[in-house]
Amino acid sequence: MPFLRASTATVEGAAGSRYLTIRLTNGSSSSCHMVGYPGVSIVARDRRSQVGAAANRDTSARPVGVTLPPHGSTTFVLRVTQALNYPATTCQPVDAYGYRIYPPGSRTALLLADPDLTGCAKPAVRLMVVRPVGIPAL
Repeated sequence: MPFLRASTATVEGAAGSRYLTIRLTNGSSSSCHMVGYPGVSIVARDRRSQVGAAANRDTSARPVGVTLPPHGSTTFVLRVTQALNYPATTCQPVDAYGYRIYPPGSRTALLLADPDLTGCAKPAVRLMVVRPVGIPAL
C-alpha cells in the first residue's frame, strides 16, 4: 500500500457522541485501491498502548471499492461516544492521545491526534463505530 496520511476533515456533535469524518490521503506517486472498513482504536498518550476496545463496524453500509490516484483522498466516518457518559467504575476514563488507524488492507498504522479524546480503559465499553471508506454519514 502506498504512503497514506490521516487527517480530520470534519467533527460534528450529537447527543453524547461526536462524528468524525477522517480523510485518508494517498501521498505517493502511484494509485492505490482499498475496500472495506478501517481498523480504529484509541491510543494512549504514550502513542503505543491501546485504550479499551477497537471500533465496531457499522454493517448497515455496504463497502465499495475506492481507487485513490496520487495525492487523492477518500474519507470514512467514525462515531465516538463520549466516555464520560458512562459511570467511572464502568468505563475507567483515560485521557488519550488519539486514534490508531489501519486503512483497509494495510498492516501499517496511522496515528491521528485528538486533543479532546477520553477513552475507556475497560474493553467491555465500546465507544466507537466505523463506516467503510468512501461511504458518507447517514
